[in-house]
Amino acid sequence: ELVEEYCNQIFEVRRFDDEIVDGSGSNFLYVKHLPIKRVLSVQYTNDNITWNAWDGKIWANDYLIYSVKKFPKGIGNIKVSYEAGWANPPGLVYKVITEIVAEVWQEGPGLSRLGLDSGGTSIQGSVSRNYRDLLERHEKLLKTLKIERVI
Repeated sequence: ELVEEYCNQIFEVRRFDDEIVDGSGSNFLYVKHLPIKRVLSVQYTNDNITWNAWDGKIWANDYLIYSVKKFPKGIGNIKVSYEAGWANPPGLVYKVITEIVAEVWQEGPGLSRLGLDSGGTSIQGSVSRNYRDLLERHEKLLKTLKIERVI
């Protein structure tokens, strides 16, 4: 998950049901998880109570969902179900994950915790690396896979 979080994309295909997004007022929608593989359904609401199936043709590239019709502009007025992720993740992802796991394991099973809020743990007088340190070591490799989004 830490590699996915850093890169802003999913490295295994997963299904996301009923994600609420803002209507753009244009022919495309942004969703949270990338890359988009398949759109399963799009619904919209005008009253925040009743959801209606979208009746325009829909398709997606890796980054956006498109329609021949404009999506109504609004806040939280679109509900999308879709699949996102890599069918075959780049070898670089496996390399970085393997290195991170090996490093944590080398510190000793149960002696260290890898997580967002983990701090350094002292092992025989040395301070172990935490999540952010591990990420910094691999940042240069992962940079080519990182998606920067401003929504």
